[in-house]
Amino acid sequence: MDKRISVNELEGNVFFWYYYLCWFRGYDAENELNIDEALDVLKIDVEDLVNWEQFFFPPNTDDEVLRYIAEDLTEELSIHIQFRSNAIVFFLNDNYIGNLGGHFEAWFLTLEELKSFVKYPFVFLLLLPMLGIPAAQAQETRSLIAKHLTIIPILKDHASYIASCITNGLVMTNGFVRQNALGLTNDQNHSVRNINQYPSDKDDIIALNKILEQFVQKD
Repeated sequence: MDKRISVNELEGNVFFWYYYLCWFRGYDAENELNIDEALDVLKIDVEDLVNWEQFFFPPNTDDEVLRYIAEDLTEELSIHIQFRSNAIVFFLNDNYIGNLGGHFEAWFLTLEELKSFVKYPFVFLLLLPMLGIPAAQAQETRSLIAKHLTIIPILKDHASYIASCITNGLVMTNGFVRQNALGLTNDQNHSVRNINQYPSDKDDIIALNKILEQFVQKD
């Protein structure tokens, strides 16, 4: 079985998007539901989902990469997302930027950076869990996410509600700051862009900051 997943393979793939969204840190604040519970509105058949997972992913082995997405977006920028048995792991240009799992790390991309990916709609959706926003950007973020969710047929009727749940999990306690020698960083816990918490990643962050800044400017 080819472990690589093409982005085109994801179009209209109901079970993939349900599976993927269940990993997000989003939640329904009003009804106190985690996102996997909130997604019950989609009425996914559990037996069909299990059958799909068994077909789509090979049997679990210790932290092995079960499937992956790798896309070259420009000559300077590529994404790589690994689906492991216990986590989903994200890379830009082979540099680790975060993961969804028990020991998650996220809040890496700014809203302006993620908006530069709208020309690649499915990549935009795939990178959503790496977005970090201040509370002041929540309304704009909800609207943008809802618009993109409508490209997945099963999500279309519930796009606004799901976008609200996703956005709740993207709000940061502390925002991004620009440091002259480093570029954009933050001091948010569980963020690889937090240079103070992850000093060993300093060189990678500087390199990614330069590439992302150019990517935003080209948009």
